[in-house]
Amino acid sequence: MAASIVLLAGLMHQAGLWIDPAAASNQPFYACGALATALRTGLWRRATRRQQVVCDIAESFALFTCVALIGAVASYPQPAASRGMVDPVLARLDAAMEFDWVRWYCVVPAHPALQVGERIACQSIYWTPAALLGGFA
Repeated sequence: MAASIVLLAGLMHQAGLWIDPAAASNQPFYACGALATALRTGLWRRATRRQQVVCDIAESFALFTCVALIGAVASYPQPAASRGMVDPVLARLDAAMEFDWVRWYCVVPAHPALQVGERIACQSIYWTPAALLGGFA
């Protein structure tokens, strides 16, 4: 995990990107990390089965969250370092499937219901992983 974070930091630096650690939007991540760490270290001895389960859930949640955040942040350096907004290979594949991005891009503003659905789907990125992790646990 540490190597992934170091590699990501290098990619971000190379692309001229950075994350403000003091930004208010980071507070929920700090709180979850602190809670998972406190649960994991505070229940280290695992005297009971319940404590074992809490430790395992805290550890899994912390690792899953870290992997998800690394993945999300890692999606920014490559586009920032690229030139232009067109990938010739993807453009050829889209043409082969007769998929027209511009037409679909114009459909969304013309239909407010799609905008609501799009907003809900986009914002679900924050709770869906936690719900999946809880469900699989």
